[in-house]
Amino acid sequence: MKQFTKVMLPTLGVVVLAAALLSVPAPPVDAQRVAPVTVTNTPLPTTVTNTPSVTISGRPAVRVGNTTAAPLFVQNVDDPVRQPFARDCVIDTFSSSGLGSCAFGAVPAGKRWVIETMSGQVVVDTGKKPFSINLQLCSAGYATDNYFPAVFQGTSAFYTGDYFTVNQQVRLYADNTGGCSGAPSFGIGISDTTSGSAEFTLSGYLVNLP
Repeated sequence: MKQFTKVMLPTLGVVVLAAALLSVPAPPVDAQRVAPVTVTNTPLPTTVTNTPSVTISGRPAVRVGNTTAAPLFVQNVDDPVRQPFARDCVIDTFSSSGLGSCAFGAVPAGKRWVIETMSGQVVVDTGKKPFSINLQLCSAGYATDNYFPAVFQGTSAFYTGDYFTVNQQVRLYADNTGGCSGAPSFGIGISDTTSGSAEFTLSGYLVNLP
């Protein structure tokens, strides 16, 4: 019995010590603080090589709506009504070889004449005829000669002569660029050295040189 008591006493002491330790509350544990994290989305440069060529065939029509409620505004930079012009020149005398000429005013600097109509009349003694009517002008650096026919209109007893007229729609250009300069001029030749007269008119519009 004494032997059993000696064995139980140490064991009981261990049990009591363990119970005492378990009854002591554990110290609080602080949670680990996490710093905020910011993620920046920075695009990286992208290089594309060996890009294939794209061909569009068929060319589908493009239709632009232009209604009275929503009109499409356009501007015609060469509209004739913007800068119209008209010039004339008169030939009162002819040379001994039957030649006469007259010059128009010079084309303004920085402008170009777009000639749309040429008209005129020639009066010579009865039985005589104009054989050459020539408008000479400079255009884009070149001097050109432009010839026109004359149409017989009749004989006037009052003015004692035969009348011829020139009236033609044209598309001619006159400027002072490229080293060619000078006012446009008309030259006319008649079939005799007798007296006569002529008057010519040019009309069209001006455009600004680029």
